[in-house]
Amino acid sequence: MGIIYETYTIVDGPAAWPGVSLLLADGRNIGGFNAQEADQFLYPLGDTGLDCTFTNVGQFAADYHSGVFGQAMHEAQVMLISHTLAGNIFTSN
Repeated sequence: MGIIYETYTIVDGPAAWPGVSLLLADGRNIGGFNAQEADQFLYPLGDTGLDCTFTNVGQFAADYHSGVFGQAMHEAQVMLISHTLAGNIFTSN
């Protein structure tokens, strides 16, 4: 489980596409996903209320260790349980 902590636009000449960055509950920052990867690998649960701005890796790590993401992780876990119990995700056909 993780949270999207940043959304951004990748610009490559005249082309541009959206991307997101993901932080796992264990503190690993697994980097960015473009829109196609996000659609394939991520299941958005909802808004956790997290309000942060990524400035640099050092600050990000310090924020994680000081608990800045704790409430958002808790909210994401509650949403995951709720979605799972409702049968919205992780079901087999």
